[in-house]
Amino acid sequence: MALTVLFMVIFAIVLVSWSYKNQYSFLFAAMSIGMATAVSTMVIEIQRAGNYYVSGNVIYSRLDAKIFKSLNKITSFSITELQIVRNIGIVIFLIMNLLFVSSFAKCIKKSKNIQYSSNIIIKISMMLYCIAYFIFYNPVAGYRIFLKQFTIGEGRAIFVLLIGIIHIVLMFGVYLYLAYPIFFLIYYYKKHKLTLFLEQMLSLIIALVALDSMFIFFFFSDMPLSTLNNLLQNGFWRSINVSVVPRYYTSVLPVISFASLLFISYFLIRFQTTNLLKYFKEYSIKKNLRGMHNNLRDVLHSEKNVIFSTKILAEEVLDSYGTKEGLNKLNRLLELSNSHLDSLTQTINNIKDFKIRTINRDFFMAINQALKSSPLPAGIVLKTNYCCNQIYCNYDLYHMSQVIINLLVNAVDGLKGVKEPCITLSLEVSEHWVHFSVEDNGQGISPKSMSKIYKPYYSTRSKQNNWGIGLSYVSRVIKAHWGYMRVLSEEGKWTRVEILLTRGKEVKSGVSN
Repeated sequence: MALTVLFMVIFAIVLVSWSYKNQYSFLFAAMSIGMATAVSTMVIEIQRAGNYYVSGNVIYSRLDAKIFKSLNKITSFSITELQIVRNIGIVIFLIMNLLFVSSFAKCIKKSKNIQYSSNIIIKISMMLYCIAYFIFYNPVAGYRIFLKQFTIGEGRAIFVLLIGIIHIVLMFGVYLYLAYPIFFLIYYYKKHKLTLFLEQMLSLIIALVALDSMFIFFFFSDMPLSTLNNLLQNGFWRSINVSVVPRYYTSVLPVISFASLLFISYFLIRFQTTNLLKYFKEYSIKKNLRGMHNNLRDVLHSEKNVIFSTKILAEEVLDSYGTKEGLNKLNRLLELSNSHLDSLTQTINNIKDFKIRTINRDFFMAINQALKSSPLPAGIVLKTNYCCNQIYCNYDLYHMSQVIINLLVNAVDGLKGVKEPCITLSLEVSEHWVHFSVEDNGQGISPKSMSKIYKPYYSTRSKQNNWGIGLSYVSRVIKAHWGYMRVLSEEGKWTRVEILLTRGKEVKSGVSN
């Protein structure tokens, strides 16, 4: 058990160190620390009863015993104090579930009429439950209940029944408490009211279920945390009666715990299911975009070298070619090469001198600039579905407008041959996120091509005007802004690109960025 506690602490440290910019990492880490605190008090309590003996010859079983001895040397709590500390650890774990609900509530779309009052009532109830749990299972309160049963005479049976009912309600309440954040996510996702993608929601659910399962196993299954019989007979909510720590607690449980925590870490880091802390937001976006600029300069330098070689070749051919028609063609080739070379040189210089400006500005500035720079061809209907007329994000205007331009160009390209071509721009918001999408009723993308669309220079269309770098660039820009992106499509019917960006602070009317 002591080795399992160590794994929990390491999990919390690694998660926060690896993903310190994300607020959910701190919540999961706090859950792990709370559970580790409660489990460690159980281990020490067993030893105080003189019963901590590790069976088995597995190497890490002996390591478990050594860790326990070190843990026991630095603690001098009494049994009563250990129970209080254990309750604190459990309440911390439960409160983190409440904070998850509060964070999830900030991902509910505000584009629809949602009743928030019921969520507020539930949050207050959950907080009151934590207070009631801590007070009722406090060892001082337990001892008073133990003494009270001997002083009320004929009402003892009713008193014991009442205490038993409260005990059952609080125990059952733990399961409801742990299930509520998961139910919350599933309910609002099915109602299409969450600004979260499916993979993000599933990773959060998997991580919560895994940690909650470990919590229930330790405190409410194999060795019950609080039993009414112990209280009424001994004056303590829990009485230690084991003579030897079960073998699987020191041989099997550490392996299962380690695998579970590793599994949770993978999902949390793999899908980045967290909201960026505001302190790191602007700095991180600027840092990511600087890296993109360096990569883009390298790409353009390569293209410049190719065109420069073409220019030299054209000059050599021009010197040795004598016909009038050939002369005209070569002059045209030379003119085209010079034009592209000047254009790329200017672009490279602009990127070199370009200053990254991640300003908290209205997202509609990027939309309007993109529509102005890339007007839709005649015959294509543009529909808009905006939940509001102003919403702020922390983003770079140049890159974000280029993202939308690329999505519009791809949408137009996919509408070739469609009788009634239409592009729909949608925008919805929650307290944490801005959800933007571009949808067309065009040719769609085949399942075979879907896995390749993010690769540079891959295109499902003709490469005459589309070199296939659009979605690769879009994905990199969105990730640089700590956002998320996904492409959904049904071949022959439609394609929709969805983007999630962290929402910025609202600016009062009349204040300009």
